[in-house]
Amino acid sequence: MSRQLQPCGTNAAYVRHVRHKEPTCQPCRDAHAAYDREHENGGRPRGEAKCGTQAGYDKHLRRRQETCAECRAAHSRHVGKYAKAKREAAA
Repeated sequence: MSRQLQPCGTNAAYVRHVRHKEPTCQPCRDAHAAYDREHENGGRPRGEAKCGTQAGYDKHLRRRQETCAECRAAHSRHVGKYAKAKREAAA
């Protein structure tokens, strides 16, 4: 019994096109782009980053948005911890 092929417009169909060295159709390219956006973090779906965290700060940067005060403060704490750890390691 063979598996049912996924229709065009899915990431599975995009992968099938590539494996068979076929030109990819626009719906499959769109589906693959959406899949890539959702799985940028090491193959795991990305959770919603909350403001006031380093992830929230990064989200603002990715979206080319102005960072909010809570995210700037979180980034400042993050950079401070990193710099402290680096200084301690060098000592």
